[in-house]
Amino acid sequence: MSVSFQSNYNSQSKNNYFKYSNIIDDVWAKELSPVKNVLCRQLLRLTYGWGKTIDTISHSQLQKRTNYSRSTIIKNLNEPLLAFSSFDTFNA
Repeated sequence: MSVSFQSNYNSQSKNNYFKYSNIIDDVWAKELSPVKNVLCRQLLRLTYGWGKTIDTISHSQLQKRTNYSRSTIIKNLNEPLLAFSSFDTFNA
């Protein structure tokens, strides 16, 4: 199983980093658990960090990048996807 999502968020990806709005950190720090925060950051990096606005990311990819179990990822994945749905609001 994998995760797919799409947004119009525009990041600037170059030289092994990408720029995103500080408001993302402000909102995620308050509203997401630590596990969900890590998942959001990985989803952000695997998509916008590579200049993509849509991608399919497998649970196994997230397992390798976070060291979380498959069940932990599945259990915590819905909220990060909702966090991504408001990216257009965060776009700087």
